[in-house]
Amino acid sequence: LQPLSLNCYPLVLGGRSPFWPHFDRADELIAVRPRLAGLRNALWRSVRASNGAKAPSRWVPHSAASYQGGGHMGRSESPVVFVSRRSSVVRAISNLEAVEAAIAADPYLGIRVRHVAMESLPLVEQLAATEAARVLVGVHGQGMFWTSMLPTERRGGSHRCGALEIFPNQMLIQRTHAWWDYRRWAIMNGVEYFVLTQPDTPPCVNQDFRRC
Repeated sequence: LQPLSLNCYPLVLGGRSPFWPHFDRADELIAVRPRLAGLRNALWRSVRASNGAKAPSRWVPHSAASYQGGGHMGRSESPVVFVSRRSSVVRAISNLEAVEAAIAADPYLGIRVRHVAMESLPLVEQLAATEAARVLVGVHGQGMFWTSMLPTERRGGSHRCGALEIFPNQMLIQRTHAWWDYRRWAIMNGVEYFVLTQPDTPPCVNQDFRRC
């Protein structure tokens, strides 16, 4: 895999896998944490070795660059990456513009939240955006895979990170193990995990959440 050669993540395994520890075995999930931290460190070593001094500063962990507007935020801030899913028609936020406007108008959140369309970024920049964040927010889907890459191993493993996954109401009705897809990644990475359930738009009521 060459850096910047993949503009999405269709081949990244982020959902269920028969090779995962079982979701009700907390000891097995927690035991994965050192290996997951090792994977993150190996990925960053690969990025630096491949790009050297030519790598843009925003690829560097703790970069202050904004991934949407090109602005900057202080290194002391705790940035939040909001996965926007702008190009998706499945599980899309119907009032996304209003949500973004409300966040921008908030004096606390406005300088901390960065709305990122992961699918529009090269894979390396998706990794960099996550590495610079403390919190990942998004609707259930592959973008929440990046919960596994939040940098919890910093400060000797005491670097607190969080994930907020937004579920459509249909996921409460439909029988599915998808509830555990990214909750499991959160446990394996030591990420504090939260769920927010939102009502479905009328066309999606009683429709399969994987298709609407």
